[in-house]
Amino acid sequence: MSNAAFELLPSKQGAPQGAFLDEEGCNFIVSSPEATEVFLCLFDQAEKEICRFSVVERLGPYWCCYVKGVKAGQLYGYRTNGSNNPSAGNVFD
Repeated sequence: MSNAAFELLPSKQGAPQGAFLDEEGCNFIVSSPEATEVFLCLFDQAEKEICRFSVVERLGPYWCCYVKGVKAGQLYGYRTNGSNNPSAGNVFD
């Protein structure tokens, strides 16, 4: 996996939750209040993971980052870690 085509930067302040593109990349904000780690994964069109970033910026329950180089149509997903306590509604694996 190579992150060469992308650059992880601090999130843009005031951006809404979700993934929002601009002319240089995409701001990502996801809510996962019980997570202890969040990773942003980018995939190619064959759904093969091409890079993974550790999201370290956190504002309350929100994990945030900006990735320069992301364009419209980019496939992405999140991986999260935390305590696995289904009775409390927390399922991390």
